[in-house]
Amino acid sequence: MRRVVVDTNVLVSAALNPASAPGRVVRAAFMQQFELVVSPRLIEELSAVLRRPKFAGILTANQIVAFVEAIEEVALMMDDPEELARVRDPNDDYLVALSTASLADALVSGDSDLLDAEGLPTRVLSPRVFVEELRDR
Repeated sequence: MRRVVVDTNVLVSAALNPASAPGRVVRAAFMQQFELVVSPRLIEELSAVLRRPKFAGILTANQIVAFVEAIEEVALMMDDPEELARVRDPNDDYLVALSTASLADALVSGDSDLLDAEGLPTRVLSPRVFVEELRDR
């Protein structure tokens, strides 16, 4: 089974719009079409971002808790990587390091810094491309 790290921005988009390509990525994880890899830092970031005031009218506290718990239940929890990769955005370093440390087949992200970066030790795919790859399997 493919092992994949999904960027927090994709998970947040999925929570906000389940019908979107990010929503299809999360549904595929729930259907165990791939092994979702997370770490404590990723889960903490997901929870914090979903609690931002700009999402208050969209998601309730209970919906946020349920979404984060569902992600934790389906995912393979890995330790936060100690050594960080160096990419253009320091906030993305842990995602690349987590992908590498977990031997992930891909990192799914909507972040152009990651999507446009060259020479990373892991494949970076947009949610749409990843969903297409799953469908073609």
